[in-house]
Amino acid sequence: MLNKLKWGLLILLTALLLATYGTLSLQVMPLTNIFLATAPKLGLALLAILAGKAVLELTLPILERHSTSPGMRATTNNLWSLLVWSGACFLILSVFVGDLSTLLVSAGLVGFGLTFALQKPILSFIGWLNITWKRLYSPGDSVEVGPLRGDVISVDILTTTLLDQKGGRQITFPNSFILEQAVTNLTKDTPYVWDELTIPAKGANIAAQKTLLLRASDEVLGNKKIAENIKEYNAALSHYGVKSRLQGPEVYVDLGEQGIILRLRYLVNSKMRRATKSALYEHILAARDR
Repeated sequence: MLNKLKWGLLILLTALLLATYGTLSLQVMPLTNIFLATAPKLGLALLAILAGKAVLELTLPILERHSTSPGMRATTNNLWSLLVWSGACFLILSVFVGDLSTLLVSAGLVGFGLTFALQKPILSFIGWLNITWKRLYSPGDSVEVGPLRGDVISVDILTTTLLDQKGGRQITFPNSFILEQAVTNLTKDTPYVWDELTIPAKGANIAAQKTLLLRASDEVLGNKKIAENIKEYNAALSHYGVKSRLQGPEVYVDLGEQGIILRLRYLVNSKMRRATKSALYEHILAARDR
């Protein structure tokens, strides 16, 4: 109600100002030429303010729907509001100043100097726009950015903060880093990822050792549970036209520098990769010692 009242007062003030100018220009009421020269400019300035307000009222809800977190929503809204009101101020300035050529040249030189001095912050801002609009990641996601890996704690205009999954430390890096490094989101669309465990073969009976690895996978993860997770995984990625070829854990045989290597491939929750791999190694080593 209060917002509508403000709008009504602003529109009424603009209409009164323009009507007064029109009346005075017809010399119905005597007044100084200063007011006659200033009134239309004030009216246009008020119209620019109204236009800026209208643009924000129409566009802010759209931006909010595309924001992935409250913090990102507030930052996006503030930046867009700043841009719109800056444009409105520029229009108002052009109304009162008239010839803006000198002002534009000065603003261009200042802008060039600021761009040169603030290259890294500008690149970080571009990186933040890339993160926001492409939804590369948001707080709560598990990601790998180049050599860095962890859970996203916060995404600001200039920096991203991760919680290291191994040491529990916070890692903060500039958003420009994502423009140069590969970004892997381990929890986007689905929390499950395919992981792989490697272990040297022991003895010549490879078939028996493959059975041992598959049995360990069943004891730790459960083949029925893995099958359900694979269905969920395929359903989550179906809109990309992607489907997993594997229907359960598989063991591959490979040659390494020290001899034959067995690779167990299985589907696991990305946040449980380290714990699951440790449990699998324990089961496999215990089974080998029996």
